[in-house]
Amino acid sequence: MEIAVNIFFGSIAVVIIYYDVKDHKIPNGLLAGGLAAAFVIRFLDCGIHGCISGAGSMLLLFVLLYPVYGLGMIGAGDIKYLCMYSALITWKQAIYMLFYACVLGGIWSLAHMLRNKSMIKRFQYLKEFIKDMVRQKSVKKYYTPEQGYADTIAFALPIGLSYILHLGGMY
Repeated sequence: MEIAVNIFFGSIAVVIIYYDVKDHKIPNGLLAGGLAAAFVIRFLDCGIHGCISGAGSMLLLFVLLYPVYGLGMIGAGDIKYLCMYSALITWKQAIYMLFYACVLGGIWSLAHMLRNKSMIKRFQYLKEFIKDMVRQKSVKKYYTPEQGYADTIAFALPIGLSYILHLGGMY
């Protein structure tokens, strides 16, 4: 069953990454189907306690990432995608998955900025963002879709790669 589960969630990952790269949106129906499948798998594997554990892992990631979403630094689809995978694993593994996704996303972001020759511009933008928050003593969004997607990455890819690291026994 483990191989079938990995193939199923790997297939979902490919479709999710495709949509995130292409449209900068992840279809909610795909995420809902993946999440429902994750809970069915947890129930078959560990009973109701597995479902409760999966829900706890999801809640933990949601609580950690909601402020980041509020700042416009991560998309809602990315959070739902992380929550889908976290429903399959323990809360500690979910933290590792988030950590590795951020590391991989950071590496991809640096490569993206180098390729686009936008690193200085992006770090200046970050510096001004922080200075404005301190000066105004208020929080504003770091990024809005109206700014376009040229300086963003599709975070679904690092999330999927991080889950693959889990499957490979990295955490």
